[in-house]
Amino acid sequence: MENILDFAAAHKYRDPLNPARWRGHLDKLLPKPSRVKTVVHHPAMPYTALPGFMTELSSKNIST
Repeated sequence: MENILDFAAAHKYRDPLNPARWRGHLDKLLPKPSRVKTVVHHPAMPYTALPGFMTELSSKNIST
């Protein structure tokens, strides 16, 4: 987000103040992301299990 807003400001599409800037702005207002929640990675599914998983997934009735 920060990069997109910086790009737009550099091309004069928007005001140069970037509300998404982390350094010098959000880092003063918000805790470090590493202190908010620890990232827990899930183990990868073996590729041999993928066809069965996709069959099971497509049989689910998921409403959006």
